Amino acid sequence: MEIFREWRTKTISIELVGWLASLSLALCAVPQAITCWRQGHAKGLDSWYLFLWFLGIFLMVMYVFGKYRLEDKPLLLNCCCNLLLIATIWKYKIFPREHRDAG
Repeated sequence: MEIFREWRTKTISIELVGWLASLSLALCAVPQAITCWRQGHAKGLDSWYLFLWFLGIFLMVMYVFGKYRLEDKPLLLNCCCNLLLIATIWKYKIFPREHRDAG
């Protein structure tokens, strides 16, 4: 019985670590997406950086679907949030908002 309790505690701890890591990584691009939205552009970000970030996340989604069949929810949450944030930043990179002159 003690072995089961120890295994369960470790499993819950690792699962919590997975969720915390996933949320942290998923949310780390939020400040940049908000900055792009407020400024109306993403001029300071390199296109290759954004492309490789997107490619990495896209391939990770394929891997998770192929290997885990939606079982790795923390990783899927991370990937989905990242894809949404990358799309937001790319929008402002490709279609910057035009600023109107005051007056």
